[in-house]
Amino acid sequence: MEITEKLLTELQNRLKVGSRRGVHLNAITGRSRYKFDITRLSHIDENLPQNFINALLSELPLKFKVSWKDNVPDLNSLFEEDQAQLVRITKSFENLINQTDAIESEKGINTFGFGFPILVRRDQSDNKLTVAPILIWSLRIKRTKDFNTWEILRNDEDPIYINEVLINHLQSDSKIEIDQVSSEYMDDGLIDRNELLDICVNLMESWTCNKKLDFKLSDYAASF
Repeated sequence: MEITEKLLTELQNRLKVGSRRGVHLNAITGRSRYKFDITRLSHIDENLPQNFINALLSELPLKFKVSWKDNVPDLNSLFEEDQAQLVRITKSFENLINQTDAIESEKGINTFGFGFPILVRRDQSDNKLTVAPILIWSLRIKRTKDFNTWEILRNDEDPIYINEVLINHLQSDSKIEIDQVSSEYMDDGLIDRNELLDICVNLMESWTCNKKLDFKLSDYAASF
């Protein structure tokens, strides 16, 4: 293959702005084994997704337990579809743990994270959707000794960062300049609800009047 200037330019651009196949610009879980929509936790407890968000924005260290051991003492007592949803959640969590453990063992990097909130926009260049997290929390997930119980953890050494791939993508596609998150938000190692709102408002103010932002409660926990 001939290495041309055009090829090098395209390669550099891809490295800078990412690809919609990657999780940084495509938070839609679909059938991916390595993305998990937190709203699925409502099959265990309808309040669990919101409880997680509340804990994420207010607790450091974070030690959030996900379990259907106490909620569902007898799996056979559930309807077939409800049983299937719980089994899928178990498999998803085990896939995430195995994947992140394997990468950390091989490369020494923890790749488990949570993206929130989600920006949904249609790109100018090709009219396709980009569905991307604005902020990413570095977290850890582990099994516990209890049956069907896991813990999602975060300490003050686990960073929160703005999605750099999204920033570069917006600049490349629409010449939109997004500022970095102010260090003032991170002085205590947390981004609380009011600070999160400020970040989103600042992002919207960077947008021109004919662009639209759509935020929704969603997440990903996957290999980055």
